[in-house]
Amino acid sequence: MKVLRGIGKGIKGFVNFPRWMGLSQLTRTGKDITDIGKKLVNSKTTSKRQESFAEAMQRLKLTEKDVDERGRHFLLMARLYAVIGLALLIYTLYLFWQAHLMAAFMSLILTTLGFTLAFRQHFYYFQIKQRKLGCTIKEWIAVNTKRGTRP
Repeated sequence: MKVLRGIGKGIKGFVNFPRWMGLSQLTRTGKDITDIGKKLVNSKTTSKRQESFAEAMQRLKLTEKDVDERGRHFLLMARLYAVIGLALLIYTLYLFWQAHLMAAFMSLILTTLGFTLAFRQHFYYFQIKQRKLGCTIKEWIAVNTKRGTRP
């Protein structure tokens, strides 16, 4: 037994398992995730600036042409992200079909990102077409499912 303890003490200087594992970084990352979660749950959603679309245009010194050009840009980017998301979705389904599950789940994450970016860009386009800042997702859904007036 004394021999094993001696070997253990000799090796202990070379073996630092918590450091190999990155324990300090794992604990910091866990704390950061916890803090972000707390901010999401306890966030106060008070807008700092309450202004109309026209006031924002005046403040930013934008013309109607600038706003229309920006709207076209948002629509183009939304379509591009939607096409990328659709291509990634097809690839994800192919990976699931071929039973490459880990790759399929990674591709699914990228697919979600593509569609999320498409939604964000289209939502910006929607606000420009409605000439209203602070539109809600309910308004976006109502207009885009033909329950409202199309812009």
